[in-house]
Amino acid sequence: YVIVAMGMTFVISKAGIDLSVGSILAVVTCVFFGMVDGGTHWAVALIAMFVLATGLGALNGALVAFLAVPALIATLGTMVALRGVALLHSSGELYYGLPSPVLWLGQGTIIGIPVPIIIAALFVAFSYWLFNHSTFGLYVRAVGGNREAARLAGINVQRIELSVYALMGFAVALGGLL
Repeated sequence: YVIVAMGMTFVISKAGIDLSVGSILAVVTCVFFGMVDGGTHWAVALIAMFVLATGLGALNGALVAFLAVPALIATLGTMVALRGVALLHSSGELYYGLPSPVLWLGQGTIIGIPVPIIIAALFVAFSYWLFNHSTFGLYVRAVGGNREAARLAGINVQRIELSVYALMGFAVALGGLL
């Protein structure tokens, strides 16, 4: 949850909302399991999972940034659509039988510390740095504070919005992996 919360921090800070995170998670994990069950190497399926999740996040961002669809409506629509895609893909069945390297990412330990805790801590540290010590984080806060003033200050508001939702998708994939 903390990884997804880090992504949502950026979305909320730019004065947006993303209701579709659970549905993105469902779709990308269904695709991952489907690829692995179909014989695709787990690493390739994992990369596809991250690319798909980031792309679906960017789709939300494109709807908000370029088509001016309110974030609540855009993400509500993708939530419903993607939930249906996940249901169709899985046929309502549960997936199980992860490859051992993927299981280790979710259940393994390094010197007694669970791997998910290590990965989450690294992502939190990266998110903290990105939000508080980078130009991107400054721009996100500027867009959230006053979109028009940010645009007049020379910030590419549409690119920031697209990037924030893409980052949200990436965070969903990472959280789903763990």
